[in-house]
Amino acid sequence: MRATVDDMIDAFHRDGLRAATDVYLRATRRGPLSRAGARIVESVLPVTELCTALLRYDAAIGTWGVGPGSRAMLEEWDLQPRCELHPDTWRVLDHEPFLAFGNHACGLEPALFNALLTRTDIHYLAGDFVARVGPNLARVVLPLARPDSPAPTPAGLRARALDAVERALWPARDDFAARRANAAQLARAGRLIGSGGAGVHVFPSGSLHPGAPWQPGIGHLVRSLARARGTQSSTRPIHLIPMVYGVRDAHLLAARVLGAHPGMRAAARLRLAVRDPGPYVYADAPVPLDVFLPPGDPLPPPAVLAERLRELWLRARAGADRAIPGWRSAGSVLGPRRLP
Repeated sequence: MRATVDDMIDAFHRDGLRAATDVYLRATRRGPLSRAGARIVESVLPVTELCTALLRYDAAIGTWGVGPGSRAMLEEWDLQPRCELHPDTWRVLDHEPFLAFGNHACGLEPALFNALLTRTDIHYLAGDFVARVGPNLARVVLPLARPDSPAPTPAGLRARALDAVERALWPARDDFAARRANAAQLARAGRLIGSGGAGVHVFPSGSLHPGAPWQPGIGHLVRSLARARGTQSSTRPIHLIPMVYGVRDAHLLAARVLGAHPGMRAAARLRLAVRDPGPYVYADAPVPLDVFLPPGDPLPPPAVLAERLRELWLRARAGADRAIPGWRSAGSVLGPRRLP
C-alpha cells in the first residue's frame, strides 16, 4: 500500500489528479489483499469519492462557469448553505474590486464562496497543488508554494491522515525560488485587484487546521494594495471582506459530497440535529481599504497587518455566532438571480 501511495503522489505531481486516481483504482484491483487494504484506507479517508467529487467539480465549472457550476454541484451534493451577507457585501462581490479572506474548515469553502458569484474575474491565492486538480480550477488559481512553518499536531486518526495527505500533496518549501515565486503571485494578485478591478480570495493560514497561524502573505498583499492606490488605472475603492464559513466534516458526510453510506449519512445528520449552526456563509459589511489603512498613515509591517486582518475576521466570526445561533439546515437564500 505504501508503494501505491507513493505512485499516486508521483502521478499527481506529474500529471494531475485524474492520473493519480487511475493509479489508485488500478492498485485496488490487483487482488484480494489490495482490495482489503483499500477498504481499510477508505474507512479512514474516502479516497475514491473525494477524487471523484473534485474531478466532477472541476468539470462542472468548466461546463457552466465558476458560479453556476458551483451552485449546480452544491445542489447535486444536497448541501444547502445558509448565506447571511450584508447587502453591501453582495454589491461588492457582484461589481467591485475586493480581497476576501476566510477560514478553512474542511476544504469545501471555495465551492461555498464560488456559489455566491455572478462574475468571472475572481481568483484564488491557493496552494500550487490545487492547480493540479483539473484545468478549470487551474485557470482561477494563483499558485503558492507552501512555506516551511510550524503547525499544530492534529489529534485523531482521521485528522492525522488528512495532515499526511496535505503534506504529501503540498510539501513545504523554503528555498529562494519558492519565496520568489510566491512574491510574484502576490504581486499578480495586487495587479488583478488594483488595476483590473477583480476579486481575489485567500485563506491566510494556508491550512485545514483551525489553529494554524496566519501567514504574513496577506499582509504583504494588503500593503502592496495600499502603496499602489492613486497610481492604479482603476479609481474604484478596494474592499476587504472577511468571510466566515460554518462547515465541517459532518456536513460533508450528511450530504452526498463523499458518497457516504446511507447509515453514515443518517448518523451524521443525527449528530447535526441538535443546535448545529451550519452549514453557512457569513460576511459583515465590507471594509474599504482606505478605512482600514487611511492614506498618509505609515504602513505597518506585513506580520502586523496579517494580525490586524485576523482580528477583523475574528470580529466577523463573533457576528456570525450572534446572527446564526443554533440554526438548522434550510434552503439556500442565494436568490433567483443567482441560480444557474
